Amino acid sequence: MVVPGQRLKIGYGGRIGLTRDGKLLPAISGSYLRRELPTTNISADFEGGSGATDQIALSGFSVTTEAIRVSMSKKLGFLEIGGGVGRDSYDTQLNISATIDEGGNSGTAATSFAHLDATTVLSRQIAELDRLRHAAMSLIRRAVSPANNARVASS
Repeated sequence: MVVPGQRLKIGYGGRIGLTRDGKLLPAISGSYLRRELPTTNISADFEGGSGATDQIALSGFSVTTEAIRVSMSKKLGFLEIGGGVGRDSYDTQLNISATIDEGGNSGTAATSFAHLDATTVLSRQIAELDRLRHAAMSLIRRAVSPANNARVASS
């Protein structure tokens, strides 16, 4: 069950061009993205062997992710080369609890309880060679595409 009032989370982000591809400078851009999942609570009740009701619950489960990138590309004659660096982070929080009623129907109130709060933050650094294009190959692909062949045959 999603926590009431938190059924919808909206992700947002943006990308901005810092420089254009010129004679000396490459095209450089930066981007940022943040996403969240709604906070969720899940619980289950089980009837134990002694007739008592046991429960396990996961509460306050939430996930938030962020991505930051800086990328650049440069046209060098027929070639276009690009790459970038960035960081992704994932923040997860949850509470797990278990209640075991050992008394059952005997009237005793012996209850065992276990509880765990967990927060995990994972980050990874990224560096990549984004693309390597050759303009002549792009022209050849366009020339032999089925849509172009159909137009040539019909004229």
